[in-house]
Amino acid sequence: RNKRGYGRWHTGMLAPGGKLERIIRPLTSFRSYRSFRIFFDTALNGQGCQRRGWLGVAGRLDYFYAPKHTPRRKLGEAPQPRQPPRRDEKWGAQLFPSMPGGLDSPFEACFLTLAMLRMGLSVAEASVLFEIGTGTVSAIYNTWVVFVARSLEAWTPFPTRQQVRAGIPKVFREKLAKTTHSASCRIIIDCTEIEVEIPEDDALKKLYYSKYKHRHTMKFLVGITPSGSISFVSYGYPGSIEDDDIVRESGLIDLIEQGDAVMADRGFTDWPGLRESGKELIIPALSLARGQGEGVARAPFSEEENERTYRIAHVRIHVERMMRAIKAGWRVFDRPIPMHRIPAVSRYIFSIAARMTTWEAPLQGVEYLDR
Repeated sequence: RNKRGYGRWHTGMLAPGGKLERIIRPLTSFRSYRSFRIFFDTALNGQGCQRRGWLGVAGRLDYFYAPKHTPRRKLGEAPQPRQPPRRDEKWGAQLFPSMPGGLDSPFEACFLTLAMLRMGLSVAEASVLFEIGTGTVSAIYNTWVVFVARSLEAWTPFPTRQQVRAGIPKVFREKLAKTTHSASCRIIIDCTEIEVEIPEDDALKKLYYSKYKHRHTMKFLVGITPSGSISFVSYGYPGSIEDDDIVRESGLIDLIEQGDAVMADRGFTDWPGLRESGKELIIPALSLARGQGEGVARAPFSEEENERTYRIAHVRIHVERMMRAIKAGWRVFDRPIPMHRIPAVSRYIFSIAARMTTWEAPLQGVEYLDR
């Protein structure tokens, strides 16, 4: 029981024998309490435990509070001297060097954040379920999405050419060798879109409207290795931006080395300077490449082109499975994203969902999702 007299949840309910043990996977994406604990201690808190004492990095975070808001004391708690807050110049928020009241540890704060993303909970809904104030939930959520995203990006950097080649499947290598002269595919890319709320400004309405989805969306460039793990996630771009423009702006081309190949769909074209720099773009055959214009009957593919298209589609399908798993497994994307949440989703939230989906079940042979 907390000091207000109400019984409250605690992370012991997730442990073996706890009340929430059976639903830990839909709440956090981890199969068990033990795997969730290992993730927290290793990826989020492990280095800090060795260098800064038992609290670790997660125990020494500065928490974001909205302007003109300060954390409240618990009922009956004597005033404690606090360090003066620092003001974040970018977000205009106050930073306090201690965790808000209501939760017992950074581990609980991590669980709260993942549960909100996984289940698509609003601040008000999480406040009721976890029996803490909305201001506390907001401060924890805004702080931890930034911390988790940056930690995951540090743990999953863009893989080297040697790492990609060491993990490339045999079937992929055989099929790729028959579709192109280069068998050094470094990454498979595609764009995915998530719906956003209709902006009030007319200029933003036009900017975010996707002609492909016929609604207002935000677009991400996602890349996976041939073995099926996430290797690249771009920031979010308005839905009207073309796929090729996102590739150029995201910086992906700079990460590709001479002699590497990029596999993509027909929606991508040969970017300027790509072949001149010794890089290759693997895409299915295009009938327009024969000189046929728009509105003119396209000539049928040759047998060789059909075979090439089939083989590329057979190995490229995994990036579409990955994008489906990201959006189906994290219900924060079930609702249209509010306009004030677009910066956080663009920079942090989608990156968390994409990188953590890599650690779930294998993509091949698994139908997502039965949750």
